[in-house]
Amino acid sequence: MARLTDGFIQRVKEATDLLELVGEYVELTSAGSNLWMANCPHPDHDDPTPSFRVCHNADGSWSWYCGGCHMGPKNLHSKALRNVGSDCFAFIQWMSEYKGSKHVIGWRESVEILAKRAGIPMEEDKFDKTYQMLYTVARKRHKNLMDSDEALDYIHGRGITDNTLDEWQIGLMTVHEFGQDVKRLSFPLFSRHNRVIGESARAIEYVKDESKFPKYRNSANSRIFNKSSYLYGLHRYTSDVPELRITEGAMDVITASQFGALNVVCSLGTAFTKEHVMEIKTLKTTPCFCLDGDAAGQKGIKRAVGMLAEAGIYAKVCILPEGKDLADLALELKEDIEEYIELHSMMYWEYLLEEPLKVFNAQLNAVRAKILPMIMQASKGTTTPEDRILMRNFVKERTGIEF
Repeated sequence: MARLTDGFIQRVKEATDLLELVGEYVELTSAGSNLWMANCPHPDHDDPTPSFRVCHNADGSWSWYCGGCHMGPKNLHSKALRNVGSDCFAFIQWMSEYKGSKHVIGWRESVEILAKRAGIPMEEDKFDKTYQMLYTVARKRHKNLMDSDEALDYIHGRGITDNTLDEWQIGLMTVHEFGQDVKRLSFPLFSRHNRVIGESARAIEYVKDESKFPKYRNSANSRIFNKSSYLYGLHRYTSDVPELRITEGAMDVITASQFGALNVVCSLGTAFTKEHVMEIKTLKTTPCFCLDGDAAGQKGIKRAVGMLAEAGIYAKVCILPEGKDLADLALELKEDIEEYIELHSMMYWEYLLEEPLKVFNAQLNAVRAKILPMIMQASKGTTTPEDRILMRNFVKERTGIEF
């Protein structure tokens, strides 16, 4: 059975108002701004109090949960999470799973049900065989890596675990370039809906000043892959963090994600494009550039921020310590990397004003130091405690000096 197209799935999702859908099963009442509640509609939950909630999140997405039961999709690893869902498809599946049910609705069937409800004709993906072929190639390359002690030693030396290798399906390939065999790590490129649409291959042994071959080779543009709009790691995007952290390379994305950093992506070495801007605008999220503060990084950030501002999107920056990329920092901080990004991110205008304000404060302190003796001399002219208090308040208000 052919896959459904990404565009079709998105149209069905956008056409389904979760509030209206849930309202077909149970009566909802408002519980505050963007929150509704009801008695749980699940057939296995005899809910005496309103335990069910529907939420309209700040990023425009919908979610639902029941605080009183643990029913729901069996594919979730944690039983405690079986009473929650991020979209309309999960709700339809969840409602079908109850004791004695003769038919449990799968994900595809839930999409078909809601498509029919919305009057949207079915649309299967004509590139399904291509996706399957690329996935098969990725699996083969991944096996090659796991069978190669030499390649595993290299990737383990970069701090990457076997679980991460499996999660990202990192592989190994040998290609003949410039008269020599070159071993490259293979990074499958996943679409937003987790389909393999290409690959990025990184040379394992690479010396910039000596190598004739490029460090990275990426798949050519095709009808399913466009390098100008692609953001590696976007298939793991979650609305739990209202930011998209943009960094330099695939290893930065993978290493930071391994230690818990969320929504980390990169643009595969290409300059930031208008297509990237449109992708971010669709997500309704705040881009945050996690790059070092060297001249090249500064130039790239300035250009990207300008493009985003033209589209009404205002960016943040997280300037990394000198000489370190995000992968280096993640290996150093490990599980603290997410907190580091949160604490060291600032709006771009704040970043631009940091240096001028340092100069301003330095000059201001020099002026304060110059006039302080005059202030101290003038204070000798106060005749009463009340007069002295008034003078101190006056000086602090006008100069910021306390004495």
